[in-house]
Amino acid sequence: MTSEDKTQLMAQTQTWGIDQMITGSAGLIHGHGGVTALVEYRPNTGPEADVPLPTAADIEHLSPWSVFVARYDPDFTTWRVAPCNVEASAFVSEPTTMSEPEWVALLHRLRDATMSPGPSNVPQKGPSA
Repeated sequence: MTSEDKTQLMAQTQTWGIDQMITGSAGLIHGHGGVTALVEYRPNTGPEADVPLPTAADIEHLSPWSVFVARYDPDFTTWRVAPCNVEASAFVSEPTTMSEPEWVALLHRLRDATMSPGPSNVPQKGPSA
Protein backbone atom coordinates (compact mmCIF):
# COMPACT_ATOMS: atom_id res chain seq x y z
CA MET A 1 0.00 0.00 0.00
CA THR A 2 1.50 3.31 -1.03
CA SER A 3 1.42 6.34 1.24
CA GLU A 4 -1.06 7.95 -1.18
CA ASP A 5 -3.33 4.87 -0.93
CA LYS A 6 -3.10 5.04 2.86
CA THR A 7 -3.94 8.76 2.92
CA GLN A 8 -6.97 8.20 0.66
CA LEU A 9 -8.17 5.26 2.75
CA MET A 10 -7.84 7.19 6.02
CA ALA A 11 -9.73 10.15 4.55
CA GLN A 12 -12.45 7.84 3.21
CA THR A 13 -12.95 6.06 6.55
CA GLN A 14 -13.34 9.42 8.29
CA THR A 15 -16.18 10.33 5.91
CA TRP A 16 -17.88 7.12 7.09
CA GLY A 17 -17.61 8.21 10.72
CA ILE A 18 -14.91 5.67 11.52
CA ASP A 19 -11.74 6.99 13.08
CA GLN A 20 -9.15 4.30 12.73
CA MET A 21 -5.42 4.27 12.95
CA ILE A 22 -3.90 2.81 9.81
CA THR A 23 -0.28 1.72 9.98
CA GLY A 24 1.33 0.02 7.04
CA SER A 25 -1.65 -1.74 5.51
CA ALA A 26 -3.58 -2.49 8.72
CA GLY A 27 -6.32 -0.56 10.48
CA LEU A 28 -7.29 -0.90 14.13
CA ILE A 29 -10.98 -0.47 14.90
CA HIS A 30 -11.48 1.03 18.35
CA GLY A 31 -14.69 0.18 20.16
CA HIS A 32 -15.98 0.03 23.71
CA GLY A 33 -13.05 -0.60 25.99
CA GLY A 34 -10.33 -0.69 23.34
CA VAL A 35 -9.47 -2.35 20.06
CA THR A 36 -12.16 -4.70 18.73
CA ALA A 37 -10.84 -5.50 15.26
CA LEU A 38 -7.87 -5.40 12.96
CA VAL A 39 -8.36 -5.02 9.21
CA GLU A 40 -5.58 -5.68 6.76
CA TYR A 41 -6.31 -3.48 3.76
CA ARG A 42 -5.22 -4.56 0.30
CA PRO A 43 -5.97 -2.90 -3.02
CA ASN A 44 -7.95 -5.24 -5.26
CA THR A 45 -5.38 -4.81 -8.03
CA GLY A 46 -1.64 -5.24 -8.19
CA PRO A 47 0.67 -7.67 -6.40
CA GLU A 48 -0.93 -7.25 -2.94
CA ALA A 49 -4.25 -8.66 -4.23
CA ASP A 50 -2.79 -12.16 -4.62
CA VAL A 51 -1.10 -12.47 -1.21
CA PRO A 52 -2.62 -15.44 0.68
CA LEU A 53 -4.84 -14.81 3.69
CA PRO A 54 -3.19 -15.13 7.10
CA THR A 55 -3.54 -18.51 8.75
CA ALA A 56 -4.97 -19.06 12.21
CA ALA A 57 -1.44 -19.65 13.51
CA ASP A 58 -0.35 -16.28 12.06
CA ILE A 59 -2.94 -14.36 14.05
CA GLU A 60 -3.70 -16.43 17.15
CA HIS A 61 -1.89 -13.87 19.32
CA LEU A 62 -4.39 -11.19 18.21
CA SER A 63 -7.39 -12.84 19.84
CA PRO A 64 -9.83 -11.54 21.04
CA TRP A 65 -9.77 -9.09 18.14
CA SER A 66 -11.73 -9.85 15.00
CA VAL A 67 -9.24 -10.02 12.12
CA PHE A 68 -10.22 -9.42 8.49
CA VAL A 69 -8.53 -8.96 5.14
CA ALA A 70 -10.37 -6.36 3.08
CA ARG A 71 -9.59 -5.96 -0.60
CA TYR A 72 -10.97 -2.75 -2.06
CA ASP A 73 -11.51 -1.28 -5.51
CA PRO A 74 -9.74 2.04 -6.19
CA ASP A 75 -13.03 3.97 -5.91
CA PHE A 76 -13.96 2.19 -2.63
CA THR A 77 -17.32 1.02 -4.04
CA THR A 78 -16.60 -2.71 -3.81
CA TRP A 79 -15.00 -4.58 -0.93
CA ARG A 80 -13.98 -8.25 -0.78
CA VAL A 81 -13.92 -9.13 2.89
CA ALA A 82 -12.50 -12.33 4.38
CA PRO A 83 -12.75 -13.24 8.07
CA CYS A 84 -9.47 -14.68 9.37
CA ASN A 85 -10.45 -16.00 12.80
CA VAL A 86 -13.41 -17.23 14.83
CA GLU A 87 -14.00 -13.77 16.27
CA ALA A 88 -14.33 -12.27 12.77
CA SER A 89 -16.62 -15.09 11.70
CA ALA A 90 -19.15 -13.85 14.25
CA PHE A 91 -19.59 -10.84 11.94
CA VAL A 92 -18.88 -12.30 8.47
CA SER A 93 -19.14 -16.07 8.22
CA GLU A 94 -17.21 -16.50 4.96
CA PRO A 95 -15.37 -14.42 2.36
CA THR A 96 -17.89 -12.13 0.74
CA THR A 97 -18.18 -9.17 -1.60
CA MET A 98 -19.75 -6.04 -0.13
CA SER A 99 -20.87 -2.69 -1.44
CA GLU A 100 -19.48 0.44 0.20
CA PRO A 101 -22.60 0.89 2.40
CA GLU A 102 -22.37 -2.75 3.53
CA TRP A 103 -18.68 -2.34 4.39
CA VAL A 104 -19.39 0.86 6.32
CA ALA A 105 -22.19 -0.88 8.24
CA LEU A 106 -19.74 -3.67 9.17
CA LEU A 107 -17.16 -1.13 10.37
CA HIS A 108 -19.81 0.49 12.57
CA ARG A 109 -20.86 -2.90 13.99
CA LEU A 110 -17.20 -3.65 14.73
CA ARG A 111 -16.75 -0.27 16.38
CA ASP A 112 -19.88 -0.82 18.49
CA ALA A 113 -18.87 -4.36 19.50
CA THR A 114 -18.19 -5.14 23.12
CA MET A 115 -15.99 -7.91 24.39
CA SER A 116 -17.82 -10.72 26.14
CA PRO A 117 -16.57 -11.93 29.50
CA GLY A 118 -15.25 -15.43 29.64
CA PRO A 119 -12.43 -17.51 28.28
CA SER A 120 -13.03 -16.98 24.55
CA ASN A 121 -13.65 -13.21 24.68
CA VAL A 122 -15.51 -13.43 21.37
CA PRO A 123 -16.82 -9.96 20.47
CA GLN A 124 -20.57 -9.69 20.67
CA LYS A 125 -22.26 -8.17 17.65
CA GLY A 126 -23.23 -4.57 18.25
CA PRO A 127 -26.40 -2.97 16.96
CA SER A 128 -26.90 -3.26 13.21
CA ALA A 129 -26.19 -0.07 11.32
